[in-house]
Amino acid sequence: MIKKLGGKRCAKLHRLTCFITIGGVVHNYMIVKSDISYPVLFGLATVGLLVYRLNVSLRTRIASGVNS
Repeated sequence: MIKKLGGKRCAKLHRLTCFITIGGVVHNYMIVKSDISYPVLFGLATVGLLVYRLNVSLRTRIASGVNS
């Protein structure tokens, strides 16, 4: 699919997916009335995965010497 979409479009889709995931966690939190343990758990998992992805991305950029 990366070849079919193209690199720039695939990266844009990935970034949009990250924002949609954050929106989903916020939406889930807003829907729940009494027990917020699941939305908090999902939020922590989402933050953990996004921090991991950011770390990998920054390491890749530093290793390849890209300054942007």
